[in-house]
Amino acid sequence: MGSYTDEEKLMIAKDHLLPKQMKKHGLKRAQLRLTDDAVREIITCYTRESGVRNLERRLGALCRKVDMRLVGRTRPNGLRYPEAIWRNF
Repeated sequence: MGSYTDEEKLMIAKDHLLPKQMKKHGLKRAQLRLTDDAVREIITCYTRESGVRNLERRLGALCRKVDMRLVGRTRPNGLRYPEAIWRNF
């Protein structure tokens, strides 16, 4: 079997991989929205394989970053962390 086209990868990511990773990381749809162009950028610039394994890994990493930003934004006493923490994300 040949490799997936970028458009096939886009559909797989939107229909299966991204919802799976969002559920795994406890994210709701309102907390992470990716445009088709953003997913295409991930596909063309960050994955070089014929399958979708690395694409799923990249989407998982993105979900973890969003999750960490949401969880770590406030400390237990309610004070906000300085925005400088997020500059390196």
